[in-house]
Amino acid sequence: MGAPSAADRRRSRRPRARPSHRRPFDLRRGVNSWNFRESPELPKYGAPRLLGDAERLVVIHDGNTAIRLNPTTGDKLWSYPLGPDNLSEKPRATMLDADRFYWVSNQSLKAIALADGSVTWTHHLTGPDSGWALALTDRCVLAYPEFPSTQQPGESEHDGLPLVFRRREDGALVQRLFFPAPLSGVAVRLAPRGALVATRGGLWSLGERRELDAPHP
Repeated sequence: MGAPSAADRRRSRRPRARPSHRRPFDLRRGVNSWNFRESPELPKYGAPRLLGDAERLVVIHDGNTAIRLNPTTGDKLWSYPLGPDNLSEKPRATMLDADRFYWVSNQSLKAIALADGSVTWTHHLTGPDSGWALALTDRCVLAYPEFPSTQQPGESEHDGLPLVFRRREDGALVQRLFFPAPLSGVAVRLAPRGALVATRGGLWSLGERRELDAPHP
């Protein structure tokens, strides 16, 4: 058998694709605390995205699966499919609080319990067919379109900015507002107890409606 060619030697030096894994580093001892690997295959949609803190940790794996890990041991607690949309590069499409994980995929807004990964509530969003983002107020989750819809201008009544406030615990509708302005000309910023909406025609400060936001007896 002849000696390997130059091309064969170059191929042999190429690094092999590494599987997706999470490996936190212990700063006190200078060693890895634990190592979690979901699959031996390289993720299709890039590196995983992390949400949470020292008490709760959720990984967005391959853009379409949420995995909750034990931050101390790295054990997998549960996983849940997020739908057909690739959320790997849409950080504002996912949110996390002390009790629930929220996400929006296309026109579906959902919440699942961090304790066991069960679905807490789910609702359809009326408006653009994609590009929704989320923000958390004191008691609500706010959904609004961040990118222009694939629909053409004038194609439907959705050519504007809808803002949807739903209660975190049960998904009940608190308020839905609609601004008839092009999405490219609207900016939304979270404010204490509400949000700020800026268009070419003005600026609005939106507060939570406490009488609707309070739990029903």
